[in-house]
Amino acid sequence: MAKRGDYLLEYDSFRTRIGNRNFDPIYFFFGEEEFLAEEGVRMIIDAALEADSGGFDIDVLYGPDSDAHTIISHARSFPMVNVRRVVIVRDVEHLPSKELLEAYAQHPSETTILVLVAQKPDLRTKPYPALKQAARWVECRPLRDNEIPSWITTRVQAKGRRISPDACGLMQDYVGNSLREIDNEIEKLFIFVGEKKEVDENDVSEVVGMSKQYNVFELQRAIGRRDAKLSFEILERMLQAGDSPVMMIAVLTRFFLNLYKIHILRGRRRSNRDIAGAIRANPNFIHEYMANADRHPLVHVERCFAHLVEADETLKSTSVDPKLVMSVLTYQLVRG
Repeated sequence: MAKRGDYLLEYDSFRTRIGNRNFDPIYFFFGEEEFLAEEGVRMIIDAALEADSGGFDIDVLYGPDSDAHTIISHARSFPMVNVRRVVIVRDVEHLPSKELLEAYAQHPSETTILVLVAQKPDLRTKPYPALKQAARWVECRPLRDNEIPSWITTRVQAKGRRISPDACGLMQDYVGNSLREIDNEIEKLFIFVGEKKEVDENDVSEVVGMSKQYNVFELQRAIGRRDAKLSFEILERMLQAGDSPVMMIAVLTRFFLNLYKIHILRGRRRSNRDIAGAIRANPNFIHEYMANADRHPLVHVERCFAHLVEADETLKSTSVDPKLVMSVLTYQLVRG
């Protein structure tokens, strides 16, 4: 339990504590930067629960759709598979009778990590003052313009790479201050640079600065819609621009993995919000993912994995024309 005066954790300190599996019984994420809150929740889940626990010992509840008694009941339940269970309450500021959480906060379960998430809470009202003695607070505020380059540098270094100051500035110029979009571009950069340890402004210009109309995410969107004409048009432009086929396959593999997860979780009757959390998607855009899953039945998604593996192995082990490999792959992903 947090001591008086040390309830507020800097985000980097929180990350370090979770990395060391130094858990507190209650966490309170507050602020409007959803990316940081979502990442913080994911870190707790990954560190506290076994990867193969099959969805046991985790509950995701939403303030507008729940009540304090239900949340406390989940938090008081014992874990089934893991040492701990994790109970996540999103939009806790909209929870009816949330002041009832004060009683739980005074004597939290030793086998539960309760994670409360709020964007715009009124911190003067109950139960927030009481949480200062019972929980670790992690503020997730939007970063200022002058904080973005440092965030990019730290993000890249945490993944074992380096990035030049000029490259950080150029990325911010291209992408803006959206941490979610910046993180997506960093992942694309790593695929593009391969084993290269230092990212420079030329890499950023090649990957982040390419045409917004012809990039791998637009290709992914066209394939998701099973639009063959547009898919081939985007593929052709990307290959002409020198984009890496291996990078395309890596991104498309993640896309079909998300579709696979959607089908499995749908079978378990999980809500759209739960599914959005599982695939790390913004809940506001989950309907596009669900529509793509409707267009790509499970049996087709499973076949697509085989096509993606085959194309990747062909590119890496033979001299077959990459354009031919990617054209055949695109046809298979769109048409089945």
